[in-house]
Amino acid sequence: MKNKRLAIRLEYKKNILHEVTSDALSETLSIGRAPDCSWIIPVEDNLASSHHAAVMLKNNRWCICDTGSRNGIFIKGERISERVLHIGDAITIGDCLLIVEEAHAAAETGSNRIQLLTGSEAGRIFHLEKRRYIIGSTPDCDIPLMNQLVSRKHAEIDVRADGCWLNDCGGKNGTSVNGTKLKTGTERLLKDSDIISIAQFDLKFLDRSVRHSQSKLWNSLLVASITAIAVFSVYFVYVHLNPSALDLLEQSRRAAAARNFEYAEKLLADSKTGRGAEDCSLRASDLARHIESWKETIRQWQIAQENLASGRWTDAAYALGAIDASRLEIWNWNDSDAMESRKQAELAKKLLDSFLTAGNAAANDETPFEKLKTLAANLDSMLSESIRLKLPCMENLNKQTAKLVSELKSDISANDRMEKILLRLAEKPTPYQNIITELEEIIKNSRGVTRVRAEKLVLPIIALKKSSHSLREAIDRIADMDFSTVASAQLQLPPLEQCALNPHIATLRREQSDIHSKLASAASRLNHLCSALREYNITEKGETPSQIVCFFDPAVMKNVFACDVLGKKLPSRARRAPAGDYDRVLGMEPFYDFLYSLPMDFDPAIYDDIAFPVEILRAKQTFRRLEDLSSFAAQDGNLIFFRGKLGGFKRFTDELLQKRSALVKDFAGQSLETREGLIANGIAIFLAGKRDIPESLPEKYMNAMKKYRLPLVKLSSDFSTASPARAIEIRDEILRRGIPGDPVVKKMWSKR
Repeated sequence: MKNKRLAIRLEYKKNILHEVTSDALSETLSIGRAPDCSWIIPVEDNLASSHHAAVMLKNNRWCICDTGSRNGIFIKGERISERVLHIGDAITIGDCLLIVEEAHAAAETGSNRIQLLTGSEAGRIFHLEKRRYIIGSTPDCDIPLMNQLVSRKHAEIDVRADGCWLNDCGGKNGTSVNGTKLKTGTERLLKDSDIISIAQFDLKFLDRSVRHSQSKLWNSLLVASITAIAVFSVYFVYVHLNPSALDLLEQSRRAAAARNFEYAEKLLADSKTGRGAEDCSLRASDLARHIESWKETIRQWQIAQENLASGRWTDAAYALGAIDASRLEIWNWNDSDAMESRKQAELAKKLLDSFLTAGNAAANDETPFEKLKTLAANLDSMLSESIRLKLPCMENLNKQTAKLVSELKSDISANDRMEKILLRLAEKPTPYQNIITELEEIIKNSRGVTRVRAEKLVLPIIALKKSSHSLREAIDRIADMDFSTVASAQLQLPPLEQCALNPHIATLRREQSDIHSKLASAASRLNHLCSALREYNITEKGETPSQIVCFFDPAVMKNVFACDVLGKKLPSRARRAPAGDYDRVLGMEPFYDFLYSLPMDFDPAIYDDIAFPVEILRAKQTFRRLEDLSSFAAQDGNLIFFRGKLGGFKRFTDELLQKRSALVKDFAGQSLETREGLIANGIAIFLAGKRDIPESLPEKYMNAMKKYRLPLVKLSSDFSTASPARAIEIRDEILRRGIPGDPVVKKMWSKR
């Protein structure tokens, strides 16, 4: 055996993690989950320790030793602390398997290969016979993996003289080898049986220098068996004449299994001077630790039973906590009564913990009843199991648990009645007084935790009833146009901690808080809207302001359409007062600038240079603020405010908008071939709301204006060469047909 080369490999879920031959080992090989181990076990292996085991050379033989692991190492189901490695060994380390085989000389034949392990083409093999191979999600890749989680060019294998190198090309989900993710742009030399993981696919690398065939395990076992029979015959006599440390340890383990710990410790002490004691030192130390833990477990379990029988719950809980039933290693002195004791201790601890937890929860009036229901159900279930075991030490705990379960069920029943009452908080309108009356009835007829809880529940509901009344008053104030009072008012809501006792109360408080915020916001917005309208003389008195009245005054509009300013002397652009009704209503220069700029949008800046208020601009600004109020009223939930005084004001403002729409419709219906029609359509476009005129009218107006001005411009060009008499005719014709503000008209006006 010493002369044979061993092939040692570590597998995790049938995937090879590490592999080495014995002649390539030069020092101890540490195995575990820690980063400083020679062979690192994946973090997914929860049974493996940080430093679990080690392969080391001892007396010129390779051995495996447990290095203080939590769950030990096993061969054929038997836990071992140290063992010389033999061909055919399969040693369990956590969820991993250390396999020992005879190493064969490598023969480089064929080519390196990639085998698909998962997916619809599992088993397919790709021979790596050229320099580069692309792995990706397109059909033209060398190794296609058709999945949306795989990038088009995900990874690359570079075949070189020194081996095959894997490189991640920046795939969106990364590339891993044996569970370790590669960094983008970093190469890794592939070893035989490396598992490459990309998205949902696993691929296995097969090195051409390794024979991939079934190990000759059965032949090895047959040879080993024949050899063992021959050796065993001679060795049997020697062993019985000279007891070894290993035999003594086995006897000690059997004594411990029978709970004869005193004798077990004596045999353990004898093993330290027995034959082969040095080779069994780790195993002896391990058994010594186990015996101490088993003795302590039995002692604490006896203490726990005594305390349970006498009702000393805290002492019992402490003792049961010291012998955690989930720690299998402190309960495995044998497979019979140890396991039964473990089962009893586990149930006792669960029942006691649940009993104490439920008792504390029941005494706390802030405990949610949903939690109490869960605790009561769990306690009832465990109580039934405990009664079936018929343990004398559990009789007292069973009795107290049954009493607590009965009390919990009574409290839960009372709470269910309260929950049904509180469900009515979601009704609209909320029947506050009925709910308060029913809760006060429960307070009157209950005691203890149930009464305290009902008392705590009724307080925030009384407060919410008052705050609900305040909200109704706020809506009435808004309807009465008392906006400032509502905008500045504070709503007196119950404290959050009171409302947190029940989700229905908490929801209602949150709803009232939201309503108050919306009312304050609405009041503030309405105050702003109404204040803006008052600036344009729109008040609740219902009087139409002059800037709107003028457009419905026949005498004024007659002067406007007649362009009365043209009958007077050309006014200065810096004038401080209007030159006539046309100038007062429309603003001579800026109104023409507006007409000439169509179909472009209106620019209020064209009126900045005029020194007096122009009615059409003030009317447009007034209608815009009326539209703002109308838009606010149309928003969801806002119509509730428009009743009473505010409702009357809203009706008045709606009438003004309706008058505007009728005026615009009338003016926009006039012909665009006359000066009066051009002015009327211009006023309509200037004052129109979004849906008062067709969208095509501004474009149509522009074309009509160009056509109308064309003969006036022609006349103006003839003016300088015309005779004095003809020049006067041209001047008067342009002034008769032209629109004030037009440069052609202004030129002729200045010559009159």
